[in-house]
Amino acid sequence: MPSINSLIPVGRNWSLEGLNSSYLDNELVVTAIHDPPYLSIRARPDGSFSYEGYLLDVWKTVAHQLGLRYRIVPLLRGGGYGSLDANGSWSGMMGELVSGRADLALTMLYMRSDRAAVVDYVDAVSVGRTSYTFLVRTGHRQAVTPDTLCSLLRPLHADVWWALIAALFLLSLAFRVLLSVTCRGAGAPTTTDRATWGSCLFSSFTIMVGQGWPTMPSALSSRTVTIFGWALYTIIYNSYAATLVSHLTVATAVSRPLHSLKEFHGARGWTFAVDPSIGAMNHWKSSDDPYEKDLYQRSVTQRNFIALNISHQSQWQVMQPNVMSYVDRHKLSFFLGSSVCELVPLLDEPVEESNNYLVMVKGRYRLRHAINQELLRLKETGLLSRLELRWINFGSKCGSSGASDFKELTAGDLLALLLLIPLAAVVSALLAAVERLWFNYCLRK
Repeated sequence: MPSINSLIPVGRNWSLEGLNSSYLDNELVVTAIHDPPYLSIRARPDGSFSYEGYLLDVWKTVAHQLGLRYRIVPLLRGGGYGSLDANGSWSGMMGELVSGRADLALTMLYMRSDRAAVVDYVDAVSVGRTSYTFLVRTGHRQAVTPDTLCSLLRPLHADVWWALIAALFLLSLAFRVLLSVTCRGAGAPTTTDRATWGSCLFSSFTIMVGQGWPTMPSALSSRTVTIFGWALYTIIYNSYAATLVSHLTVATAVSRPLHSLKEFHGARGWTFAVDPSIGAMNHWKSSDDPYEKDLYQRSVTQRNFIALNISHQSQWQVMQPNVMSYVDRHKLSFFLGSSVCELVPLLDEPVEESNNYLVMVKGRYRLRHAINQELLRLKETGLLSRLELRWINFGSKCGSSGASDFKELTAGDLLALLLLIPLAAVVSALLAAVERLWFNYCLRK
């Protein structure tokens, strides 16, 4: 039993023999596109190209063990993975295989019947997984709107706010009645004389916000009402502050501007972003769903449409406002890093998880069998997983490392609180103007 790189196979009689000599003598043509992190293609000053990436390491290992000679030919004229044109011809890497210009594509594609009819999948081992889904950016309301100020009321339920208003009027009524029926000797004359409905309401409000009376009543009954008002203030203040902090700093359910393709179809000013070469375009083209067919029509008419490609600048376009994208979220995280956490899937559209495989020209059964066997060996020895982790270690960029998810406070979170400062200045100026007018009126009288 032969050893391979000092590894001795067990449990299966791995054989590197049996390949037709033509496969060993002839040079295989391998087509490839720039598709990081799976394969990166860079042009050198002398006109040649350099390659690196996960799939290249896998293929180099397979080719070395099988003794295959190959030449990588980068696909520079576009087309990407390849799609079926209106005239029935394939573009991209699929077109290279179907036409016989290439023997193998250094990419990984998920299985589809239209592809399987014209090419062969190296399907013994999945070399990767994709997670295509519709993504939109989470709703961020940074603009000043009435809803911004209303956010200050969210820590308490509407029933609690109505109960506080009712308690304010009840306290005012209690002060008014008690100060009216209490003998003048039991309360300070100035306090009793000023016990109007307005002064009682204002005094009740100051108690509920942690302030006090300008002149404290000496009557025990009035002081008892004041003590209960302060107790109510303490309970409400602590509850409000704790809930507000939780509302601002604890990560909760995200805000989605859209929930389905139907909403996207009816929304104005929205743009769709997708790589036109992905296989889903063929499905949308013949779909019975009018909303999926609309996505394909956008790619044809270029109306409110962004054609994505494999570049950092292009991928960052999905972060623009009012853009819905259809992308592989795992690959997108390679370009966007932690910013990908600002994108959320549509709730009503499923995430399409799929296993992906190498593809090659149809009919090379012995070569396909040998590559399958070598990939199985790489998987069982753990080398395939180590190669994948070397290049593709996305992890859970949006996951939590603790028991709870916390977020830092931003200026947008505190916008409603910060607006209280100019609001207080405006209200104070208006009150000062009213007081000035009232003072002048009183002088003329």
